[in-house]
Amino acid sequence: MLPPAFEGDIDGRSGAPVGIDYDTYARIVQHAERIKVRSTGDKPTMPPAGGPSDSARRDLAEWLVCGLPGGSAPSTDPCAVDRPMEGELSLASQADADDFCAQYSSVGGDVRVAGELTADCLCDVSGDVEVTGAGVVSLPALRTVGGDLAVESAANLVALWVPELREVGGSWIVRDNGSLVEVEAASIEGIGGDYVVEDNPVLQEAWIPRAFTIAGDLVVQRNAAMTSVNISRIQSVGGDLILRDNASFETLFGEGYQLEDVGGDLIVARNPVLGDLCNFFVELVTVGGHVELVENDNAVLLYSFTRLEGIDGHLWIVDNERL
Repeated sequence: MLPPAFEGDIDGRSGAPVGIDYDTYARIVQHAERIKVRSTGDKPTMPPAGGPSDSARRDLAEWLVCGLPGGSAPSTDPCAVDRPMEGELSLASQADADDFCAQYSSVGGDVRVAGELTADCLCDVSGDVEVTGAGVVSLPALRTVGGDLAVESAANLVALWVPELREVGGSWIVRDNGSLVEVEAASIEGIGGDYVVEDNPVLQEAWIPRAFTIAGDLVVQRNAAMTSVNISRIQSVGGDLILRDNASFETLFGEGYQLEDVGGDLIVARNPVLGDLCNFFVELVTVGGHVELVENDNAVLLYSFTRLEGIDGHLWIVDNERL
């Protein structure tokens, strides 16, 4: 089923955080896009300590490109029939999640997740989703959240998996999570409020590669281990766009950036290893506030801002050694 070098090696983790286990076919199907990016290509980042040979990684890449032959994922769609629960839902254990899934598939109020669990039937939430659990919290069928999705001060949370989440009506907030390594949310297309990822010391990436609009602020700051952000399809940010104080931040991952409008300030500051910014600003037309590119010692701009028509505040390009 799996390429041999990647099959059943949970004990020899090669630096992978405990709980980040792609050891079943169904789980690999859910995360295939991220696995391809993180574990294949010229500069793979997972497992962190290496392990698989170059030839094994090539086999993995070929297997993913060919559609993951040799296995079968569960065929039952938990969202085929809406089974609504009115009111609020609290999940503190796997038993709570199993009891919910025996009767329901959506929630008319808020959802609070306070344990390590998988709720593979939860499809839609009309209110907020608050995650304060531990280990891995997996909501693999979740498609929409009507309010905010908040992950704050969850000291023992290692990973949050919401691979099918498309829309967040309110804000996306991931803040002050000391053990959080991974957030899988590659299907998000729109966020009705703010997108905030800050003060997560071991979180490695912020990926929303399908999102087109952020109605509020887009803020990624003070994430010491974060190496990349993928916001390549963002066309419009209604508020501020801030990428600041990310010590390991190397790249704005992706190609064909489409950012056209920022309603507030645009600030890229104190990201000392951030390199090529050439493509990030090429479609930018208007900025409603200030533009500040400050103390990005490795940054290169070249032909950026070629379509820029107006800035309603000041323009600072200061202390960027390579510019």
